[in-house]
Formats: sequence, structure tokens, C-alpha cells
Amino acid sequence: MVRSAYPDILLNQPQRSSSSNPGRLPALFPEVDIRPALALRPARMPDYERENRAFSVLAAEIAQNPRNMLQKLVEVAVDLCGAHTAGISLLDGDVFRWEGVAGVLAAARGGTVPRDQSPCGVCVDTGTTQLMHLADRCFPALHSEPRFIEALIVPFFDHGVPIGTVWVVSHTDDRKFDAEDERILRVLAAFASAARQQSNTLDELAESHLVNDGDLATLAHELLDKSAVDLGRVVAEAIDTRRNEIEQRSQRLIVDLTSRLMLVEGDAVRLAQVTSSLLDHASRLTPAGGEILITLTAVGDEAHLEVRDSGVGIETRHLDAIFDPFRPLNVLRGGTGRGSGLGLALVKNIVTLHGGQVVASNRGADQGIQVSVRLPLSRPDDRAVANGVAQNSWANMSGPIRH
Repeated sequence: MVRSAYPDILLNQPQRSSSSNPGRLPALFPEVDIRPALALRPARMPDYERENRAFSVLAAEIAQNPRNMLQKLVEVAVDLCGAHTAGISLLDGDVFRWEGVAGVLAAARGGTVPRDQSPCGVCVDTGTTQLMHLADRCFPALHSEPRFIEALIVPFFDHGVPIGTVWVVSHTDDRKFDAEDERILRVLAAFASAARQQSNTLDELAESHLVNDGDLATLAHELLDKSAVDLGRVVAEAIDTRRNEIEQRSQRLIVDLTSRLMLVEGDAVRLAQVTSSLLDHASRLTPAGGEILITLTAVGDEAHLEVRDSGVGIETRHLDAIFDPFRPLNVLRGGTGRGSGLGLALVKNIVTLHGGQVVASNRGADQGIQVSVRLPLSRPDDRAVANGVAQNSWANMSGPIRH
């Protein structure tokens, strides 16, 4: 069990769903599902002047700083709804990530809850507003102090596909949500959808110049700065940058790196980007509870870097296409993974410019795929040039590194 930064809320719990069918959302108790109350409770009068000021702030934020938009949005939600806590939960594979949190539980931002242990799962599956009372009776992963008394949850979408929820919570019995709160959350959900699409567009634009054929010369120019690189160290350090994110998705990372000094002629920053992108791609294909294996070995005069996921796999006819720019992860067999499709396109270009090759292969039905990178090792007489690297290399340790 992993606790969030907030000491009294449990996130990333490995426990199974409380339903009789593991892996599926639990049936809601009638006393937990109180959606009819939204129509029965008297709604407070709207404060349109206050709303307009808040929405103007959000409009400016989405134009000037879209990456901070979701956090600003939940701060507005706390204010407009008079909530004790408000949050944005983004659907990330089999987990919901708390992308923005404001109010009492603000320190829990960045935590994750398995989809089948979150009321947000009910919300995105039904595509409708949810109002729940003491939801932790059906979803123990929400157990906290102070307790979630009422939770009002609204889904938001990207081109009709649910990608997350906006929610507000009361921690005392005297704050009850009504139809006016739902109306406000629906407007905020529209802002959240626009912000998410804007952020994705910026990511694509930031990287697209590196994957368009006409701009490969730019990337090649950046690699005129090649030097003897200790590939083992580069890979190990890149793994460390991804480890926490993978663990937050309730996935197990298995690392098997040879202790042999492996020098390649290349750009350490770009080679680290290759490793990071391979791990990110594998993580997106792997469900919660799955495993990701990364290995680095020397075979003849080549370094072999391989990353395996444990997802459902990719249709064989799509394997080569996963290296095409802007190819999303909806090529999965029965999968719903999402992504810009730029990561593996960058991997292929960087590896090619290092004189190497990258290929993908299926590992069998429902056993995921393996992406393999082959890079030429430096010649033996080049090692004298890189003597300083050898003297300080982690590779001088005995035996392979396994985690």
C-alpha cells in the first residue's frame, strides 16, 4: 500500500474491487447512490457575476498557461461550489490520476486510484453525473480523514471519448450539493476538456519538428556533438526518471542491465530520451498489476536494449505502423490506450541517426509486445579515448543489476 503525500488518504491501493466480480466496478449501495437528490433539493440562486469573473480567469489561463489550467480549474471549483475539496481525475489506462486537487486534500495531487476502485469509473462508464454519499462504503480506496461525505462527479470528454472527471467533495454533513453545483461543474468540465486538448496539441507541436522527414536534418545537426557514451549509465539514469510514474500506475518494473562497460558513439541526452520513450510506451500498454521488463545486453558488436510490456498486444499488421508519427495507441487489440503517437517515431529517428535499428514484435496472444533497439558498440581501440568514462562507470560493479 502506498500513501499519498497527504497523510490521511490512501491511494494506489493493491486491494481488489469490493464486488463479487474482481476487476469490475462494484455495485453501488442504494444509500451511496443519491443522484435523485439533485432533482429534489432546492437549488440556490446562481451568482452569474461571480461566475463570469471566474470563467474569465480560466479563459486567460487556458490561453497563457494551459499546463496549469486543470489546477486553476479545481481552485475555481472549490470557490464557486463552496466545496471542501475539488479535483480533476484523468483516466490513464487502468487508473485515475489526480491531476489537480484543491482544498482540504490538496496535498494528494498526483496520486492515483485504480479505475475499478474509484467512483470516477462509474461516472465515465455511464457518461453521467454521479452524486454519492459516503462513497468509501463501496470504494474503500477513498477512505480518508476527513471522510468523503458527499461527492458530486461530472465526466468530460475528448471527441466523445470520456477522459476524466471533475469532482467536488464535502467533508461535513451540513454541505450538500444541488443542481446549481452540477450546472457549474458541467461548465468546468467543458473547460477541462478544452484544456486537455490544448495541452495535447502543444505536446504534438513541440515534438513534431523532430519527426517530420523535412526536419530530420535539424535532429541530425544536434547530433554532430557525439562522444563516447556509457550506455549502461544512460539507461539506468533514464529508468530512474520513469520509475515513480510506473509504480503510480500499479505496475511492476523489472530491470536487468549487464554490468559490462558498453560504449557507443552518440548523444547521451537523445539516448536517454530513447529509453524514456520506450518505457512510457510500454507503461501505456500495460494494465495495472502488469509487468514491464527492460534489459540491456551486449551481443557481438551490438548493444541490445529491449523493453517488454504485458498488455494485450498489438495487431501484427499494425506493428510497423507504431513507429509512424501521430499514430495513436488505439491500434491495440481491443485496447483503449491513448497517446499522441510521437514517442516511438522519435525513438526510430534517434536510433537511425546513431546507426542503429529498432523493431517491434508480438510475444504471443495477450502477452504484450517487445520493442528492441540495436546500437553499434564502439570499437575496442576507442575505449582508450573514453578511459575517464570507464574509470567512473557503474559498470565496474560485479554482476547484472536486477530490480
